[in-house]
Amino acid sequence: MTTRTARAGVATALTVAGLTAAGLLSPAAPAFAAAAGEVTATVSNLSAANAQMAKYTLVKCPSTTPYITSATASAKTGEAEDQSYTHFSEFWQSVPDGSAQMAKVNFFNSQTFQEEAKYGPVVVTVTLTLTCSNMKPAGLPRPEFKQSVYVRGLSYGNLQVSCPSNYPTALEARENHPGWFLSYGATTAGRVGAASWYNPDEYVFGTADVTVACGP
Repeated sequence: MTTRTARAGVATALTVAGLTAAGLLSPAAPAFAAAAGEVTATVSNLSAANAQMAKYTLVKCPSTTPYITSATASAKTGEAEDQSYTHFSEFWQSVPDGSAQMAKVNFFNSQTFQEEAKYGPVVVTVTLTLTCSNMKPAGLPRPEFKQSVYVRGLSYGNLQVSCPSNYPTALEARENHPGWFLSYGATTAGRVGAASWYNPDEYVFGTADVTVACGP
């Protein structure tokens, strides 16, 4: 199975009218004190897509902490070579009064039916996680997109996440890896955030990841 470069997508913030009410999620974690006078909560939801399928994940902040302060969409597949089938196509934030209260990520699984029949099905799962606050932030948070990769023993691993044309700048890329990996660092160039690693252990594989924030 050949590896293709994964692409990440994010769309500009729209009004709440651009979002449907289906699939709203209640808080998944209890609120906790984050700063003087501030209460935060973490909420998340996930969806999965089979071959040639477009899906979305939608999350809403609870009424007690209605403002989004951070948003991260994380993609997961089974094997390293399957990462290329994940494509974040759009990211939406509702802006009813100048701050986002709910968010939605659209994604696509590009595995063809021929590849599915030959190599077996690949399921792309995307989890959208929001940090919500009772305090209105100064502006909309920048969405972040995360992917991970298995790196087998005595092997190199790399990931690239591309920003879309309407949000064409990779503002920041952060990488995370096991302690025994050799890391070559995370970089950004134009629309792309990337990182690469080498696993010097012959017998133990590990998982590394890249998180990229996109902007105008």
